[in-house]
Amino acid sequence: MTQSRLKPDLERQSNQETEEFEPSQLELESAKRASGQFVSHWKRMMSSDRPTTRRFAEKVRVPEEEKAGVSFRDVSATIGLIARQSSYFLSRFRKLPCFGFSTGDMPLCSAQEFFGSKKLGDKIINGSNKDEFNGNYLGDTEQRFLKQDNHPMMVDMEEGEEYLRDGLTRFLAHRVGGYPRGALLIGETTTSRILDRCQLSGTNIVMPGDIKNGLMMVRVKCKSSGLRVHSSPAYFLNFGYFGDPSTPDVDGWLLPGRYVFATDGPSPPDYLPDNAVFLIPSQYNPHVKKF
Repeated sequence: MTQSRLKPDLERQSNQETEEFEPSQLELESAKRASGQFVSHWKRMMSSDRPTTRRFAEKVRVPEEEKAGVSFRDVSATIGLIARQSSYFLSRFRKLPCFGFSTGDMPLCSAQEFFGSKKLGDKIINGSNKDEFNGNYLGDTEQRFLKQDNHPMMVDMEEGEEYLRDGLTRFLAHRVGGYPRGALLIGETTTSRILDRCQLSGTNIVMPGDIKNGLMMVRVKCKSSGLRVHSSPAYFLNFGYFGDPSTPDVDGWLLPGRYVFATDGPSPPDYLPDNAVFLIPSQYNPHVKKF
């Protein structure tokens, strides 16, 4: 498909983005109730003197999900991970690491983002030989990193809880209110924003902002081509694959929320994040500045 054929649609989509989405007061209240329930689960998972892997793997369901009529499945899957990572940092430092953004978002972060290495982060959290990683090797690694100027800010448990609650509320407000007004999600599927031309032309033409299986199509605009792009929710920095290669744009699908994007970095760090938080909706064409 040629660029000239897509250009008019891209211009219309760009115009749609000028109408900034704002959750309603009712949607904000719903998101606040849900975030409170998730944070309570997070704290409960860490409350045991000897929390187990099984406890961290528990599926978290909150009553507000059914009331809101949209899926929180990705958040439910993340809460156990956040609890496990938080338990590690509290046991080692008595504090939690977080990043700050100009938007006011202060996401907690995983061990892989803290150390800049997914391999090292996984070994520290999941290493089978715990003695190795609780001994001098781990201590030296932590101290070397903490001496650097760019390590994440460390906060106490109460402040970290406040940041997590606030980040989840912002994220879920866009989830609860992010679908078209009056859209009926059945099995997390709606056709209200899938364009008719897809069916009429017989070709798979999708544009930023279209919805498929409850996911919204997002087109990240990069400065370079050939990049692999990753995304992370803006309440807990832990990057996962989004799409590749950039041309310099790259398309992917996300549930509504607030997101940060990154590309592969030198090793370490494994990821080079952009320093902006993007809102889905309505920033379906996010422009990253760092890559």
